[in-house]
Amino acid sequence: MSINYSELPFYTARGSFNERTKNLRYQRLHRELSSELIDKISTFHVGTFHLCGTNHLMPEFLISDEAKKHLYYPQGFCMMESEADYFTNRSGLESYELRFTLDGRGKLEYGGQTYTLNKGDGFLIDCRKPHLYYTGGDFWNCTILHLDGPQMPYVFRAFADDGDVTFHAESCPNFEMLQFQLLKATQRAVPHYEHKISCLIDILLTELLTTKSSPARPAGNADVYGDVISHIQEHFAEDLTLDSLVRQFAVSRTNLCREFKRYTGFTFKKYVLTLRISHAKQLLAQTSLSVEETAARSGFHDTAHFVQMFKQTVGITPLKYRKGLQG
Repeated sequence: MSINYSELPFYTARGSFNERTKNLRYQRLHRELSSELIDKISTFHVGTFHLCGTNHLMPEFLISDEAKKHLYYPQGFCMMESEADYFTNRSGLESYELRFTLDGRGKLEYGGQTYTLNKGDGFLIDCRKPHLYYTGGDFWNCTILHLDGPQMPYVFRAFADDGDVTFHAESCPNFEMLQFQLLKATQRAVPHYEHKISCLIDILLTELLTTKSSPARPAGNADVYGDVISHIQEHFAEDLTLDSLVRQFAVSRTNLCREFKRYTGFTFKKYVLTLRISHAKQLLAQTSLSVEETAARSGFHDTAHFVQMFKQTVGITPLKYRKGLQG
């Protein structure tokens, strides 16, 4: 899908400057840009940098303080046509940066790794951590979306848990379309505007999470971990071990542990325990089975252990839980 970014409202700024000449640059930009927009973009010009080329900047996104406390929100967006000498080296910026390469080549140094970014490559980074990026050839054209919100740390950890902060158009073909829909939506005044924008950001981030390529997944059998989880959901009351699942589904123990957390958000042990306790709660609420029988049908061989784990998870004993439901 070809994205027509010209449909978006942009202010264009050309030229070059660095951290030493930025104030002079801002004075000159007042002839072209509003004071509000200059104040906004200046927050991203920290550390050491040399910005050279053409920037197409969207107007400032108007987000309330209340929304910033509870929702995802965009902080800024631009399309950058960088020349060969462009670089930014910084840390401590209260933002997450989502950058996508339209053409040319860039380089990113982050978390002890160096990434080469060609057309169709992107990255998501936490700008609070040290990062350096620069043009990796004659030019680097890209889109840059800055985001934040109370859920961003959790989402970023899930995205980068394999040590790779990049993504690729081949594995995430809807990225540009979703980003463009988000940007278009920021230009429309509708009821609950901030909630809609937050929802669109959530969809975009979820797409990145669910389509991010994983070399560890066996070729031609990428859903094997989904099959593992379905098996556990059907047989949670039986004796299940990681080793038995490794043998049954022909996967490595290391990959299973990593992918299991990626798919469910739980470790294997915690997931099985949660399923068993959830089933036990249903039995206590809907039947008159004894605590011993409830434990056995939920996958616990030892009643005392069941009571201990139920109280640790729910906060009260099984009997108190049942009595509470009975009023």
